[in-house]
Amino acid sequence: MGETAADTAREVDALRQETERLLDALEAALVARWTWDSDRDAGEFTAALRAWGDGGLPDSEPAGRDAWTTPGGAAALHRSGDEITLVLAPRVALARAAARAD
Repeated sequence: MGETAADTAREVDALRQETERLLDALEAALVARWTWDSDRDAGEFTAALRAWGDGGLPDSEPAGRDAWTTPGGAAALHRSGDEITLVLAPRVALARAAARAD
């Protein structure tokens, strides 16, 4: 992944279209989890992912805090300390549940 949180968020977006197509066909979820070295880095990455969801995720609509729906499915974000989880799934409830799972 990228050298900065913003680079990594852009790379995540590049994978989104193919992933949504596969998830729709499989009724599955993609779970990506990152652990950062510092609270600052984790905060920057969380902010970059939120910005991606709010403005960079094509045709997305907010579905509550840290969750979005798209024509192809849903995305949810969860942060626990320095660990950030992003889930792409067919439905927002599945994305939220998977993002919060240990």
